[in-house]
Amino acid sequence: MGRRLILDTTALIDYERGAFDRSALDEDDLAVAAITLAEYRTGIELADSPARAADRERSLKAITNWVEVLVYTETTAARHAKLIAHVRSSGQARGAHDLIIAAHAAETGRVLLSRDAAARFASLPGVTAAQPPGLPEPVRSVAPKGSAPVLDSPPRRRS
Repeated sequence: MGRRLILDTTALIDYERGAFDRSALDEDDLAVAAITLAEYRTGIELADSPARAADRERSLKAITNWVEVLVYTETTAARHAKLIAHVRSSGQARGAHDLIIAAHAAETGRVLLSRDAAARFASLPGVTAAQPPGLPEPVRSVAPKGSAPVLDSPPRRRS
């Protein structure tokens, strides 16, 4: 068996679109966090046509038939809390969903595949991150148009 990997939403979308050579992951043990499916499903809900939504739904069903979906457990929550505390104490806000995905990666010892430059996964304690094989520079975000990032740092109060 190859590597133990977890795909974030950018990598899942790239995989679904065939943006990289999928055969490069054939020997690997792949997983996604349940929250990644929620992010992907947001793309289904916001599709510009019923046909595109149906295509995305079919793709997601095919992917989830062979990729392990990691659920949020007490152990995940403990890892997640450590990551929240880390980013809050460092003053560097991160996406709420990104920290959940990172917690799953740290908990399971999986390498996190991502092209989301804003997530800065590799700088989180206990997380090893990599870019999907053969892809260009990381992207800034895959948030749906018009959505705002959710940050795991409390807003600063004005004095």
